[in-house]
Amino acid sequence: MSTSSSVAATESKHVPAIVRTSKSLAQLEQGIAHYPEKLRTEVTYLQGFYLDHCRNNLESMRAICAKIGFDMSREYFGNLSGGHYFRSPTNTWKEGGDAWSRFLEMMAALRRHAQLISRTGKLPFVQTPTYRCISNFITALRAPSAVCRIGGIISPTGGQTSESFKFYRDLNNHGTCIHVEAPASGRLPALRAKILDAYHVSGTKIARAGELEIRAQVNESRTIIIDNAQVLYVKGHGAQQPCFNWIRELYDDKRPTFILKFTDEFLEDMTGAVAKGYFEQFIGRMGGLSNLLRLPQHAPAADLQCIARAFRLAPSAVDQYLHRWSRQPGRIRIVFNKLQQAQEFARLDKADKIRLEDLAAADEYVPPSVGIDQDEEDAA
Repeated sequence: MSTSSSVAATESKHVPAIVRTSKSLAQLEQGIAHYPEKLRTEVTYLQGFYLDHCRNNLESMRAICAKIGFDMSREYFGNLSGGHYFRSPTNTWKEGGDAWSRFLEMMAALRRHAQLISRTGKLPFVQTPTYRCISNFITALRAPSAVCRIGGIISPTGGQTSESFKFYRDLNNHGTCIHVEAPASGRLPALRAKILDAYHVSGTKIARAGELEIRAQVNESRTIIIDNAQVLYVKGHGAQQPCFNWIRELYDDKRPTFILKFTDEFLEDMTGAVAKGYFEQFIGRMGGLSNLLRLPQHAPAADLQCIARAFRLAPSAVDQYLHRWSRQPGRIRIVFNKLQQAQEFARLDKADKIRLEDLAAADEYVPPSVGIDQDEEDAA
């Protein structure tokens, strides 16, 4: 069995350093359709992690799992991901048995590890009340029984949606839930290419049969989040909207969940007299205008308090600094940028947390515009 077409590994004295698969996530998922339902979701996550984070390198996935305490064989991962378990009594795990339980323990550890490495070098993600509103909104639309599975989120720039989408995507299976930024060109081929890239389909497959490849990947279990979807709208073209027409058709045919994030300004275009006739079909698929998730213009007090607790700030920091920062151009991004600066000031002083003086220093900080003559300073 060739490793170019299967993740199944074989025993050999000359084991290759890398075992790859040419299969897409959809094809891998089809291979585990016979797995017990209680395990299938976790194996799907493992498959997505293999394609997404491990860049299709089975040995890399094995090394990561060994690092977190689960040193399993290459065959174990290859056969598990490739759908070779649960086909005969000899390779079927007993529910609740040692193999079953150890796999679930490994997946719980792998999910924790994935969250950790996604934030390496970054500030920790804070699950604010606004994030929970976004998460609950998406989860409700993903339900198989949901009548309307296109969701519209209206948010100002700097409304913490992009980081929230990425965090939600990472929590809800690599590949099953994808997040893409609308292409700057607003063109359909560019949008298709971004979606295919998120599904790990690239090269000639995009150029020759992009539409067929997307339809092979998308089904009712998929969630596609498109950030800044207002870029896809072509003003003055009435119903001639290639991207929105395509999204509507794909939704009607394959029934994935679409989450479209717009700016406040676009809502006026969407409901305006010129565009209303066209977007009525989208508004209906979203459950009506009242079913849109409209996020506040500025970070609510509850969010700021949640952030302050996460960073162990003094209670007065919210009113003294965070509230004012969140009202500046850039909104919540300014808050986290200032907190990152304050964290660095605290680190330089070897403080174990951000102090009020660190927040004051961050508040006053401006990038230096006059440099120092390093040679003269070294001579002194």
